[in-house]
Order: sequence, then C-alpha cells, then structure tokens
Amino acid sequence: AERRRVRPAEATMKRMQMLAVEPDVITYGALIGACARAGDPDRGEQWLQRMSEAGFSPNAVVYRSLIAACAEAKRPERAEHWF
Repeated sequence: AERRRVRPAEATMKRMQMLAVEPDVITYGALIGACARAGDPDRGEQWLQRMSEAGFSPNAVVYRSLIAACAEAKRPERAEHWF
C-alpha cells in the first residue's frame, strides 16, 4: 500500500518542474521520506542522487529517512552505510 504513495509524490515533483517551480531540500526530503515509508531504499537513494546533482546537500532528516527506508526493507548493512 505504501509503495503506491511514492508515485504520486514523484508525479508532484514532475509537475513542479514543468511549472518551473524548483524543488528544494524539503521537497527532496519529503520524496525520500515517501520512499522510506514504502520501504524502498533504492528509490530513496536515486532521489538522493538527483538531489545532489541539483546542488543540494542532504540534511539530518534526509539521512534519517534513508536509514528508515533501509530498516523497513530489512537491509541493516545499507542503513549502517548512511549512519
């Protein structure tokens, strides 16, 4: 069920960009948080990469979301990487 919530968040990001509304750290953090709730650390890491490419540095909330995504996916080795 939670995985379905990532797609609308990604669609919102796409609409923002189409409207020339630039995402910021909070926007990326919310999207990575949606990936965390879905237990999809790979997707969260992809968004972290895009965030970095856009020139933003992750904050503690973003890292916490990635760690939570790894924990939800039962991937402690990845969680430790982000810790």
